[in-house]
Amino acid sequence: NNEDVKITCLCDRNIEKAKEKIKKFELHKDTQIYSEYKKMLDNEELDIVEFLLPHHLHADAVICAAKKGIKTISVQKPMALSLEEADKMIEACKKSGSILSIYENF
Repeated sequence: NNEDVKITCLCDRNIEKAKEKIKKFELHKDTQIYSEYKKMLDNEELDIVEFLLPHHLHADAVICAAKKGIKTISVQKPMALSLEEADKMIEACKKSGSILSIYENF
């Protein structure tokens, strides 16, 4: 629990799972829940977004987040399904000034 960080929203296709995570991690009761990441990006002012999505959605999610001006965007590897997708993700982040982080989660 870090007082400098506030989780303002969760997005999960299964709303009940999102509610369980709010309880499990003792998040604030006002934490918003979304079932679609695009709606979350449209409705929230986020500094950081962490995407845990199927690989085929990485490019679209990162590009959407970059266009919204989110400062830090993170996705799991693989970054993209093609070099073309990866280039588009990098270009969108450069254009917006977003930092893109690719990591491996075990």
